[in-house]
Amino acid sequence: MVLKYENKADYVKATQKFYSSDETLVSGPLKGRELLRILRKIKPKDKKILDVGCGFGALIEEVMLIYPRNEFIGVDINKQIVSEAKKRVKKADFKVRDLENLKFKSNSFDVVFCTDTLEHAYNFEKAIRELSRVLKKDGHLIISIPNYFNITGIAKIIMEEGGIYAESSFNGFRTAPVEHENFVTSLKIRKLLKNNKLKIKHYEGIELLGGIIPFAGLFYTWYLIGKKFKDNSVGRIFFFAIGDLAEVIFTTVDLFSKYFYPFKLIALHNIYICKKK
Repeated sequence: MVLKYENKADYVKATQKFYSSDETLVSGPLKGRELLRILRKIKPKDKKILDVGCGFGALIEEVMLIYPRNEFIGVDINKQIVSEAKKRVKKADFKVRDLENLKFKSNSFDVVFCTDTLEHAYNFEKAIRELSRVLKKDGHLIISIPNYFNITGIAKIIMEEGGIYAESSFNGFRTAPVEHENFVTSLKIRKLLKNNKLKIKHYEGIELLGGIIPFAGLFYTWYLIGKKFKDNSVGRIFFFAIGDLAEVIFTTVDLFSKYFYPFKLIALHNIYICKKK
């Protein structure tokens, strides 16, 4: 992978500036019902929990509502975001740390979350080794990460190589100056997890359709229909009926990426629950 940045220090400065600009940029699929479903599988009661790439502390805040007696620590490379997280979630401890050098003792945590963070690591393999190091034996590592082995991911890297994405855009395997993403695939991360004493206990895909076909035209069509009939009750019913039907279809198809292996490989996102050997 050829990086836009000649050194890691420049990369860190750029990402700090970018992610401090808007809280909505720090997000991922592991929240709400998806997060509850994962928590039911690991039942982290009375545990020491680390959230790596914690952002503004949203995930810790959600988990804390269900397991308030746990000890929570969140780390992020961005000083400004960590400062805001401390104000937002006062019962947790937040620190400025690098994913590749967490500076905790080995075998320190019962549960480690790393949601939509690994793909931005400067050294992807080193980051996974560090996550495994701080996790206790039989502890759980929960990862959510984009999977680029699909039409969306392939189109993205082709567009970037062709210079179609703007230099100031959020996107960037290589060309955007504000962010670096590793070209991560499900097969690659599964191999690295196994090589670092992390046994995959649960593996699923999210947003299968998003990884197969572009929906921009479809959503734009719905928008035009709604705009045309916005003052017509029949038109509004038709518009919302299409939206509801689409949601049912998307949800149904998405189930394939949760339970059937071939579809997991091409989903837009993957979630892993690993147990340290």
